[in-house]
Amino acid sequence: MRTVRYLLGVVVLATVAGCTSIAGTWTADRSSSSSNPIASVSFCQDGTFTAHAEYGNNRSHAMSGHYKVEDGQLVLDTEGKERRYGVHRDDDKLTITYKDKSDTLVRMKPRR
Repeated sequence: MRTVRYLLGVVVLATVAGCTSIAGTWTADRSSSSSNPIASVSFCQDGTFTAHAEYGNNRSHAMSGHYKVEDGQLVLDTEGKERRYGVHRDDDKLTITYKDKSDTLVRMKPRR
């Protein structure tokens, strides 16, 4: 029972502190912007991510690393290089901002 109370307290504290869970697979909302090459990204519960970008002419690029959300920012770490982006989640939409440009990703729903 003590463990359940502790875990519930952690969840409530994380919610109050503004932590945003972005775990899941997200795809680009091409209706909002066609300039972003990111086609899809998966954020795992263990703090890792994998992204797939498409650049036209059948060129693509995959990258992976670690991520965290802190102070309203998405922090990506790939091969020891850290990048920060503004991030806002509204249900199944994830908006990522960098240098005054925003792109929207939509959460993929599991197939049933």
